[in-house]
Amino acid sequence: MIISISGDDKIKIGDFISQHKTKFPKDSIYNLDKNSDYRLDNLVDSQGLFSEKKLITVSNPKYYEILEDEEWLKRINKNADIVLLVDMSSLNGNLKIFKNIKKNAEKHLEFALPRDYTFFNLCDALFLKKDKAEAIRIIDSIEDLEEKFLPLLAIMQGSLRNFVSLKYKNKSSAGIHPFMAKKISTYKLTDDEVKNLYSKLLEMDLKSKTRKVDKKSLLIDFVLYFF
Repeated sequence: MIISISGDDKIKIGDFISQHKTKFPKDSIYNLDKNSDYRLDNLVDSQGLFSEKKLITVSNPKYYEILEDEEWLKRINKNADIVLLVDMSSLNGNLKIFKNIKKNAEKHLEFALPRDYTFFNLCDALFLKKDKAEAIRIIDSIEDLEEKFLPLLAIMQGSLRNFVSLKYKNKSSAGIHPFMAKKISTYKLTDDEVKNLYSKLLEMDLKSKTRKVDKKSLLIDFVLYFF
């Protein structure tokens, strides 16, 4: 069986994958991520007569080539002993392979962040204009910041990752929406600034999860520290 997932809400995607893993023994789970050297076709074909069900998660684009084979996808979808969970969040929804996997999946789920352009306006204020007064004004205007804090960090982290992908023309840059690519490519950031900003965002993420902190203060301190 094939389950495909897409969207830009990395937190919900991660939660969904983690919850799915609880349904399988650890030695029956295979993660085909950037550090994996498994062969997907071998994992699928090695299913024995009395084997337990396998969960195979795919998030590394290097495995997408075999997923272009529609007949192979149909065969996997009929195999009740294998659950192939394909994370397509890095793929552009207009690509043929995205549409092919989605069409042949038993189930497709999309986890999209709310389209609150306030978040993207904040990224512009910080990474493009470097205008701390506007950034603080936007932060002050965000309602329910306690609930929106982690999605906001996810968008800021994603914007920085996309900026680097576009700057160095990585393969993943092909999956960025053209409108966002045009906007993000104009950010005025050096490599060192990107590294420092990303590190600070990860630090804020950790602080917010391990102790009780005021989210607005964290964001304003972030703005004042860098800009």
